[in-house]
Amino acid sequence: GTYEEKTVTERDENLIFDNGHKRVEIDGKTGLMKSFSLDGKKYVRDGFRLVSLSDNADPWGMSRAQRQKIGTDMRAFSLSEKPSGVFEGMKSVQVVENGDILLGIEAFFEQDNTRARVYYKIYKNNDYVDVEVTLYLCDINRIIKLELPIGSEGKLVGQCPFGYDTLFTDGRENVAGRFVAMIKDGYATVLMNEATYGSHFENGALYTSLLRGATYCAHPIEDRELIPADRFTKKIDQGENVFSFRFGAIPEEKLERETQAFTAKPYALNIFPTPKTHTRKCEFDVTVEGSSVTVKTIKKADGREAIIFRLLNNTDAAVGTVFSVDGARLPLCFGKFEAKTVIYENGELSESYEMII
Repeated sequence: GTYEEKTVTERDENLIFDNGHKRVEIDGKTGLMKSFSLDGKKYVRDGFRLVSLSDNADPWGMSRAQRQKIGTDMRAFSLSEKPSGVFEGMKSVQVVENGDILLGIEAFFEQDNTRARVYYKIYKNNDYVDVEVTLYLCDINRIIKLELPIGSEGKLVGQCPFGYDTLFTDGRENVAGRFVAMIKDGYATVLMNEATYGSHFENGALYTSLLRGATYCAHPIEDRELIPADRFTKKIDQGENVFSFRFGAIPEEKLERETQAFTAKPYALNIFPTPKTHTRKCEFDVTVEGSSVTVKTIKKADGREAIIFRLLNNTDAAVGTVFSVDGARLPLCFGKFEAKTVIYENGELSESYEMII
């Protein structure tokens, strides 16, 4: 639903959005998300801080220490007092949009030779904040991570193929798909991403890996130096890189569906228009009851006039739903993270037990 917006205010140099339901405060002195709350419940404090950790030139992280955790000597980025270089002329923290849809706030940071822009998109009619990070990495043998304190109460999970799994919370490196979430009492504090798979978690904070100033290919060979010390060697991940995230607190069963809505962008096909005599409409309405089951694939069947649907139970509990296409209805029961194939043919729906059709 929508909520009456009270105002966007400045208080003690902070920028505050509060519509009576969602409250977001950006700290004007640090550039961090000072707080995010829904209906008075706070989900994060001082979030989206960039940190730089010492690393080495090995892009695979094959040392014994790196198998447990990548990076030591953590240094926090600081808010740029006077942004320079590509950010010259910008204010340290500035409002760039304030319309009916969102409040947009930019903040500029630096650490050593690396520069960064963090762009908060605070939506006014939903419960999310999108965060875009633009990094200009100009340091070597460092790894850059994004810190998000979300607390240690609950179960930390990350997306995996057709489901999610429990992640380490002791500082070891994790690999997950397009979301990492802390689940407690059926609700998930979630950070969705578009293409960022590595992270670690310690002391109640999630550290998402962004870039490494490593070298390809600096392969460890006994006691030999990783790279020659008497000449320049090009590093990977240098230059401009952009990362997109969505942060919010949602029911656990909506994790897959809401992440899919964030990551599956609309697209257009670059094809030449065909004559009207050669076109045929193929329109149909699709609905799925409840929010635990997601349609993952829609495709035309090979060699027959039928449409194939792949459906996934997003949760680790058995659920039931009714799948409908143009008025045809099919009750379905799913087990934990179960995927099903459904065929729509001659106006009727049926479940198939073949995954390749």
